[in-house]
Amino acid sequence: MSTTDGRSGWVYVALGVGLSAIYPFLASSGWMSGSTFHTVLEVAATLIAAGVGALALVRFYSQRDIIFLFTGTGFVGTALLDGYHALVTSEAIAPLLPSDLPALIPWSWVASRLFLAVMLLIAWVFWKRQRHAPDWTVYAIAGGLTAASFAFFALAPLPRAYYPELVLHRPEELIPGALFGLGVVLWWRKGDWQTDPFDRWLLVCLLLNTISELSYMTLSSEIFDVQFDVAHTLKVVSYVAVSVGLLESVYASFAATRRSAEELEALVRVRTEELVQRERELERANATLIGQAESLRASEEELQAQTEELRQLNEELEERAREVEEQNLRLDAVRRELEAAAQELQQSNRYKSEFLANMSHELRTPLNSVLLLSRLFVENKAGNLTAKQVEYATAIGSAGGQLLALINDVLDLSKVEAGRMDIAKDEVRLPEFLERFTSQFSHLARDKGLTLRAEIGPGAPELLFSDERRLHQILVNLVGNAIKFTDDGGVTVQVDRAVSGGVDAVRFRVIDTGIGIPEDARQSIFEAFHQVDGSSTRSHGGTGLGLTISRELAQ
Repeated sequence: MSTTDGRSGWVYVALGVGLSAIYPFLASSGWMSGSTFHTVLEVAATLIAAGVGALALVRFYSQRDIIFLFTGTGFVGTALLDGYHALVTSEAIAPLLPSDLPALIPWSWVASRLFLAVMLLIAWVFWKRQRHAPDWTVYAIAGGLTAASFAFFALAPLPRAYYPELVLHRPEELIPGALFGLGVVLWWRKGDWQTDPFDRWLLVCLLLNTISELSYMTLSSEIFDVQFDVAHTLKVVSYVAVSVGLLESVYASFAATRRSAEELEALVRVRTEELVQRERELERANATLIGQAESLRASEEELQAQTEELRQLNEELEERAREVEEQNLRLDAVRRELEAAAQELQQSNRYKSEFLANMSHELRTPLNSVLLLSRLFVENKAGNLTAKQVEYATAIGSAGGQLLALINDVLDLSKVEAGRMDIAKDEVRLPEFLERFTSQFSHLARDKGLTLRAEIGPGAPELLFSDERRLHQILVNLVGNAIKFTDDGGVTVQVDRAVSGGVDAVRFRVIDTGIGIPEDARQSIFEAFHQVDGSSTRSHGGTGLGLTISRELAQ
């Protein structure tokens, strides 16, 4: 294990110890929520689990990895169970069922936890034994178990779930807790978490669910207490962790495809140069043959005395003709190989673009639902949520917004690389455009105590023709970075006339008094997912795609 891998292992240990260590402080807070907050968490968990399951199944059908089949099926089934859990425990449905809430809520929670833990353990077993399973068989078994759970909770009266006379008030949680703990051990021993982003984040998910069950839910003394809410929150965070791992794994696959394409392009260049060299050799050989033929015609009288020599020369010419024919056949074969390779490259790029477009739509739909629900709870128009609940809803909305921004950036980058970005030609009135733009960022500048102003230099036109939306997107990335990395002073947007390639042009410059960019990083920061250093990433955030997209749009 390398030093980096060792540090990653200690991160898992620190995460487990830290979440367990804060339990006494949370338990003494006296927090009590209600059914509304519980429904919010379960709706968020349902939407995120459904998105994770869909993305994992897409990965399965693109890579045929059995782990993604069981992971995707497990999260889709868990989404159904979580949604059913939220539905039957609501105030409208719960009175219609044979069990009361103190029994119905815990037991339907346990069903969802057991289902996910078992599916992840089965995924590990099939990976270990290098076996495959028919996908429709897996779907049928998982669907049958889910339907059976629905019928059981709807028809059967449930025993009590809380035992206040015991040290562990909810002892039934030990079963899913033990299964999740076993999953932590098995996936840790699998070892791929050291290099595979999906395994790394899946291990985080298993660890969070183990802590949720063993350190919090087993000690919950009643529904909606602090242990109950922390366990539900950790469940949502664990689903987000798996979604991050899947997205990072998808990006790694795209990066590998791009490297393969670059290697193929290099091979095509080498083969092309070889073809050119061979053609030159053939031209020289043909010139030699022509010269020999002319010499033969000029020496017609001498040929009668040199019949044997002429026969030998004819044999040499026939041999060279055969060599030329063989070379032509090899050249045709090489051309066919190059054409097939070019078609494969075009197909790969088309698959990548179609996949990004489809997945961005599939991920945006549940994300927009999460953002809408979180905004409604943040507004709290009914006034029935506490400040802490509003804070949780704000955190959910912020995380969802960041994830949606990342998906939009990745989609924009894919469109630019594929040459599918449409550019419009709009009339842009420069003074009004700059006034709207600076007003958009004025509150951010004021919050940091910065000045923000726009200056139009002499000779700059009042009207120019450009794609206003793309121009606005470029300036948003540049000015946003300037404000983000400037702590005092100000940011200035200067517009003046310039000459580019002998043609009159309009130049936009963003000037700030921030930390600046090192000389050796001024090229690399325009690469996708690249930032100046790790510390800036952690303190200022960002996806690392803004400057890449801005450069491609400007070019």
